[in-house]
Amino acid sequence: MEQERKEQSVQDKSIFALTWPIYIDHMLGYFVGFVDVFLLSQISDHASAAVGAVNVIVLFVIMLLGALGIGGGVIYSQYLGANKQDAVRRLYASAFVLNMAVGIVTSLILVLLSDSLASWIGLNGVLHEYGKTYLAIVGGGTFFYAGTTFFWGIMSANGYTHYTMYVAVATNVINIIGVYALTFGYFGLPKLGIIGIALATVIARIVGFLYSWWLVRYKLKIQFIWAKDGFLTNTKVMIRTVFAITLEPVFWYGAQLVATAIIASIGPDELAARTYTVTVTSFVSLFCYSVSQGTQILISHLVGAMRTDQVKRQFRQSLLIGTGVPIIMLTLIYAMSESIIGVFTKNQDIIAISTMLLLLAFVNEPGSGFNQVTGSALRAAGHVNYPTVIGGIFMWGMFIPMAYILAIPLGLGVVGVFISMAFDELVRGLLLYRKWSHVIRSPLQLKLESTLAH
Repeated sequence: MEQERKEQSVQDKSIFALTWPIYIDHMLGYFVGFVDVFLLSQISDHASAAVGAVNVIVLFVIMLLGALGIGGGVIYSQYLGANKQDAVRRLYASAFVLNMAVGIVTSLILVLLSDSLASWIGLNGVLHEYGKTYLAIVGGGTFFYAGTTFFWGIMSANGYTHYTMYVAVATNVINIIGVYALTFGYFGLPKLGIIGIALATVIARIVGFLYSWWLVRYKLKIQFIWAKDGFLTNTKVMIRTVFAITLEPVFWYGAQLVATAIIASIGPDELAARTYTVTVTSFVSLFCYSVSQGTQILISHLVGAMRTDQVKRQFRQSLLIGTGVPIIMLTLIYAMSESIIGVFTKNQDIIAISTMLLLLAFVNEPGSGFNQVTGSALRAAGHVNYPTVIGGIFMWGMFIPMAYILAIPLGLGVVGVFISMAFDELVRGLLLYRKWSHVIRSPLQLKLESTLAH
């Protein structure tokens, strides 16, 4: 009865109740990066540049591990919505083994290949030493992040997104204290420089892992069922779902790297304008992502419970919020665009380009919200492959070629890349919406039964 009341509360939660902790959680994640970069700049520009370069690899791994947690959360929510309590506890056990195995492999790769990876991204001399050292230490700690994302999936699926926010707050506090203490030798600790920053990051991740485990085990009182029966079946379900969900951000991340390379080939002003615009609009992008994740949790539960009418209403509400609020946020940003960009640079050419890019964001960001919310709804209904396939085809088959043509042969520069980006978001969003229209008219139970293991 207690579990049924908890399940009922998850299904009846508002999208705002689930979304705002996710938003704060990821905002704090950005803040950690800001603190590290700021303190690295106090050591030397070489240290900052080296860590910035290898962080591309670290962030890529973190993105993959995050997708692993999201994939698990989708399936847990469907099980919980269908009130399959014993089944979901067995799934937790399978997912834990899978996450830990992936975490161990990624940690070993980053540690053992840190030297080669630092060379591969073009670091030499002292930059190579800085990058290799940071990558080996932080990379070794990704094992704990894999565990944290696993527990994050459980907490989110059970409707406790505010608990994940608590973990983020604790991790940030430990990281900031650790970075200052170990980098500059406060509290009687040795002055370790870049090694101190890396160690503080790992310590913070260990704390995040242990705190997440404590919340799941003792606060939510969730226990796993360790049984051979159905273990392989559940693991296969996890791998199939997670693989599809993980591929989409891989496609996106790769496309963004290529797009950035195109912009960099045009000139430093265009690259700077792109950097400042993305930094300013990251608050809007993060909002769109948070709404999509909250939508995914809610609709997964409702699909599991076969509450089709509520699924339809929730999707419409999320779509309105995910496209409408970004427009309001962008209006405020654009009204103060020159002042905001002026915080980063006094170069009038860069300010002018950035202002134009912010104008294009009125299409790009709501389009991204439309795309993300619809894709999350499809994944929540068990259609995990379609958004990934569409994403791979259009990001690489349309966005990148179009960005190159508009930017270089047609001479539109970074503006051409952003036009292509906005067009890509809209086209993919419309295709996903068309798919959703077909899905919502068909019995959700048929897809659910093919997703859940018995």
